[in-house]
Amino acid sequence: MFKRFILTFLSIIMLMVPVATTGCSGSNEPGPGTKAGTDSGKSGNAGVTLKIAAIKGPTALSMINMIEHKPVLNEKVTTEYIIKDSPETVRPMLLHGEADIAAIPTNMAAILYNKGVEYQVAGISLWGTLYMVGQSDIEVTEWADLKDKRIYLMAKGMTPDISFRYMLEKKGLDPEKDVTLDYRYPMPQDLAGAVGAGKADLAVLSEPMVSTLLAKNSDLKIILDLTREWNEITENKIPLAQTCVFVRKEFARKYPEIVAGFLKEYENSIEWVNANTGEAGELAVKHGIMPAAEVASETIPRCNMRYEDAFAAKDGINAYLEVFHGFDPNIVGGRLPDEGFYYTK
Repeated sequence: MFKRFILTFLSIIMLMVPVATTGCSGSNEPGPGTKAGTDSGKSGNAGVTLKIAAIKGPTALSMINMIEHKPVLNEKVTTEYIIKDSPETVRPMLLHGEADIAAIPTNMAAILYNKGVEYQVAGISLWGTLYMVGQSDIEVTEWADLKDKRIYLMAKGMTPDISFRYMLEKKGLDPEKDVTLDYRYPMPQDLAGAVGAGKADLAVLSEPMVSTLLAKNSDLKIILDLTREWNEITENKIPLAQTCVFVRKEFARKYPEIVAGFLKEYENSIEWVNANTGEAGELAVKHGIMPAAEVASETIPRCNMRYEDAFAAKDGINAYLEVFHGFDPNIVGGRLPDEGFYYTK
């Protein structure tokens, strides 16, 4: 039951606005039965379909330039972008090898790798999207000001909760005695609704819920940028390697140049999104990734989007996973991943 609970709530890492699943593909889109990485062309014109899975919200938003323009990775490659509502809806695709590349929470990748799925982490793209949000009349200028306050979090024992507990401890506050951590709103949408309705004065939330709330309620403000706080607490030695690019090993073995091309284009897409927040927001609405262009544009600077090669960043990723393993090994699949977790070009 506990493992099922963990997997059910992994979606809080990348909070999504629930809408229908969307598929976006290039020309010569394969039929619904086409499996990942299959040859889709006919004799004399053989081609490969590259299936990419992403999650609505910041993850898919980081890919929006690729989803819109579908850069050519190879003249015989057709790309299909499959946008899902939550990590849990991507998970079955990975268990059955139905996506060649997926952008998912890093701890979920560790869980799947430890289950034996044939995927590896190739890169990191999101480096922290958590914020403490509260009523504008609340004065919190340092962590000590949180003493004796009630703070609302999502899903006890999950990554936002553990991240926040870790920071409290590092700042000299006992999560069990010095503050009251309230988990009565376990789902992201429920907690965001409670904050918006004035039922939760202080809450830890992720993007895009933060920008959505701020756009609707002028009485709310960001109390703490928890990514910035985390980096200060860890002296930039343990990065919040929140979202990774997970690559199917067999596809990467057969088509390393396609994978390399994708990773480069993804890096380019992130750079474009950061530099063109207005247009990126409009595209997010066009492709059903977020409902409001202005909110999507406001979300981008708060998502810490940056592409970095996973093998080069593996020490930091390992340190990030070790934090969660120390609180509860199940959150990374029972044990820390070995060297095979990382894709090397």
